[in-house]
Amino acid sequence: MGSYGYQRVWECSAGFAAEQRREVWERIEPILLRSPGHLAIARDTAPLLAQRFGVIVAEEAVSRWNLLRPDDPEIAESFADLLLERCGDLRSQAKSNHASDAVWPSTPYFSMPRTSYQFFWWNSDGTKTLNK
Repeated sequence: MGSYGYQRVWECSAGFAAEQRREVWERIEPILLRSPGHLAIARDTAPLLAQRFGVIVAEEAVSRWNLLRPDDPEIAESFADLLLERCGDLRSQAKSNHASDAVWPSTPYFSMPRTSYQFFWWNSDGTKTLNK
């Protein structure tokens, strides 16, 4: 079944009771993880999980996927997308640091060398801290 088929099952289960929707996900997830190659559907699936079950549940799922496929850039991107969604409003410095710290370990695999760009954040006293 292609990604359209999974989306269709997901949409059809929207009217189910919460427990039944969870069961549908528990049956779909192992099938998705058995697919060969990069998990291209990860970037589409993570936001759907967050919308239906909450961001924490979605982050837990993506973390499980990352343990099984640590070198998969699609999973790293889906995790980054979730963190940015969760921390995108930058209401607190703690949330922003959480996103940066969580995403950083995957960046050497999928982006430019660390020395080619710099990250910084503003401290509560108005000074800038550079992350080297």
